[in-house]
Amino acid sequence: MKAILISLCLLMTVTACSLMGEKVVEKPVISNRPTPVFIEPQPIEQMPMEWIVITETNILNKLDEAKKTENGFIYIALTPEGYTNLSINVAEMRRYILQLKAIISAYKEYVESAK
Repeated sequence: MKAILISLCLLMTVTACSLMGEKVVEKPVISNRPTPVFIEPQPIEQMPMEWIVITETNILNKLDEAKKTENGFIYIALTPEGYTNLSINVAEMRRYILQLKAIISAYKEYVESAK
């Protein structure tokens, strides 16, 4: 008997809101978004580098020149294939940056045209 009363109370509690008639529906209000501020990035400032090509014919002269400097010397060498790969990698970075700039420019135009 007690279980029936509890079940009846629960049933009335659950169905009480549906007996009122209309359902209340809230519609979202579209508000103006704040316009993002686009700040141009600082340009890249690269440090100067000196490239020296060392071959079998000039290696002794270049070693003598390097020994005469105060700072000493370090040689970093690339094979012709490695130099080709380095230039391809730099071109790929340039392509990627240009594509990102195009995406950012399109986004900026889209946001500014929505004003």
